[in-house]
Amino acid sequence: MGGSCRVLVAPWGDPSRWVYTRYRGEDGVSVESFTSLNLLARGDIGVVVVAADTLGYGAPGGSYDDVVSTARSAVESRLCGVKAEVVVAPGVIDSSDALFKGSPGDYYYVTLYRLVERLLGVDCGSLSVEVDLTHGVNYMPALAFRAAREAAALAGLLVPTVNFKAYNSDPVMVRPKPCLRSGDDPCRPASPEECRGQMPEATVHKVVSHNVTPALLLSEIDEILAEERSKPSPLKSLGRSDGAVREAQRDASEAAGRVWLHVMRLLKMARLGLVPELLYYVTVKEKGLSERIHGAIGLVLDAWRRPITVAREDDRLAVRKPLGLAGHFKALVYAWAVAGAVEKIAAREGGPTVNAARAIADSFYHGTRIIKTIQDREIEKLDNALKKERPAEPILLRDLYGYLQKSGQTVKGLPSCQVFQRDLIAHGGWHTDLVVVEPEGDVEKSRVAVRDDPACIDKRDGQAVKKSVWEAL
Repeated sequence: MGGSCRVLVAPWGDPSRWVYTRYRGEDGVSVESFTSLNLLARGDIGVVVVAADTLGYGAPGGSYDDVVSTARSAVESRLCGVKAEVVVAPGVIDSSDALFKGSPGDYYYVTLYRLVERLLGVDCGSLSVEVDLTHGVNYMPALAFRAAREAAALAGLLVPTVNFKAYNSDPVMVRPKPCLRSGDDPCRPASPEECRGQMPEATVHKVVSHNVTPALLLSEIDEILAEERSKPSPLKSLGRSDGAVREAQRDASEAAGRVWLHVMRLLKMARLGLVPELLYYVTVKEKGLSERIHGAIGLVLDAWRRPITVAREDDRLAVRKPLGLAGHFKALVYAWAVAGAVEKIAAREGGPTVNAARAIADSFYHGTRIIKTIQDREIEKLDNALKKERPAEPILLRDLYGYLQKSGQTVKGLPSCQVFQRDLIAHGGWHTDLVVVEPEGDVEKSRVAVRDDPACIDKRDGQAVKKSVWEAL
């Protein structure tokens, strides 16, 4: 794992209207620029500018792709030396220049997805995620802040230390004409010499700074699981409901439906701290799961885009988005992040090994004292037993720990699923009748497996149904 990394996220409104300003940092360093980005993006740092698609109001019409391309160009032409990835997220506006109908929440969902995609790709021992809220307007700063903070916490699934910062500048109250952008060079003021005598000044303040861990996400996952359904609905109707809209909704639901059972299981295992089950499920039972979930996310976004209409109406651009992204889209993003993190950890540790389980416990739960304490206890117990007994063949934990031999009992019937779930959670997934260890010479490289056999009995409507651990989640 590499050294320290920094990623700066900046939600932008309309940069064409900004004023050339002397921005000053709390360290005394100042720059003269149209954006605080030139002050904050110093040194070795990755930059992500989040622009609303409403910046594409100058597009001649045509397709939504043309609108997005116009919005991206409006930002890229005004970066003025800052190297940045530009994310165009869905926005809403009703002005003399443009009408963009849709859901403001889409800005949050798309920003969250794109930031998770960026942050889970870093190779760092420590990560600083910084948000510059100076140039965001209306709903943008609040939603970008939320998305960046959650993405930073998800990055903590892989990065040991993640710090989250937010910056905002003093308000720039004056708009002197000489300090507006030059028509010839968007990175220079219209009248540089006149501007120097009228240039506004603003201090950029650090308003938030704290470490984040995946523990931040527990309440978010609880909210997702509270609305669990057998069939996902990643898109919601915003009014229009013709054949094209219904077809897009159906296609999105079918794409999400093909991975939905796995999404719910992943989030439940991650939330409850069932480390051996999570490790085995992702690396053995459902190998390649992160790629399948990622593919579903792409299909949902494609379906969301299809019924968007773009036209010129009353001398302004009208973009109507009849569908909005919903909470089930977020569930896909979270599950994709969890599966991808487990896959990367297992690959680094040589597969579903004891070491991989320990690494997942350390990275996923270092901000969650109860779950982390349970995992430390159970893994230490397993370590000690393997070093003492040195079994030659794959062995069930119950046999490894000698429970049957010591008590003289025989295996009785399966427990109720209620009792089984209680015991499963109490031991962090290291259930003695469920987990099998395949020993290696190096104890830490011993492989962890989970039995697919019936684990419990669920009684419903007078019928006793046997369930595996996956079905009992």
